[in-house]
Amino acid sequence: MEKELFDELFKKFKIVPKAYSLYMQAFTHVSYSTQHKNNINYERLEFLGDAVLDKLIANFLYQEYPSMSSGELSTTHSLMTKGKTLTIAADRLQFKDLIIFGGTMRSKADISDRILEDVFEAFIGAVFLDQGEAKVWTILKQTVIHYYLTNMLSKDQDYKTLLNSYFLQHRDIDFKYNSIYNRIKREYVVELIIDNHKSSIGRGLKIKDAENAAAKIIYMRYKKANKIK
Repeated sequence: MEKELFDELFKKFKIVPKAYSLYMQAFTHVSYSTQHKNNINYERLEFLGDAVLDKLIANFLYQEYPSMSSGELSTTHSLMTKGKTLTIAADRLQFKDLIIFGGTMRSKADISDRILEDVFEAFIGAVFLDQGEAKVWTILKQTVIHYYLTNMLSKDQDYKTLLNSYFLQHRDIDFKYNSIYNRIKREYVVELIIDNHKSSIGRGLKIKDAENAAAKIIYMRYKKANKIK
């Protein structure tokens, strides 16, 4: 049954796997690898897929929308690569039926949106290694890019872009985002440093979400103080 489901996925994107094990790894949750005392799970492929996704979507926007400002490019890029978007893709591709899990995860009902998001990125990473960038591009055109072009994606406020625009207008302000990954809570923690002072802390399942959360605190603070109109 499992092989049939993978075959359907390969057929959809016209993939002839060279390394089948990569795809198995892309759909293996850490609960399964922990139970079987090995480190073969999707986490490393997720890291790679995230980077590949970011690059290809950034290039798409830059090439296709020459009139977009840098702020608009950043906001649209965030919209297309955020967790909700990737979860939509994974859900439509029925990835929940392919995920291999174990340990404390007892059924498909335990598979969260976060896991679906991670697995989509891991799948992109596996395809990149096995088939190359061109095949990843084909998949993105049928999923993430298609969703954007057909107005399927809901827009969230991008506080990081709004705040960064304010900082760029006031070049005397020095700012940076410092991030760490909390492996116990499986979340990112981002500190927004302004003029060498820790000004806010944001948390999120993705580093972009944590940065946006940290930026939102300062943006709302500045808004309340009428520093931002």
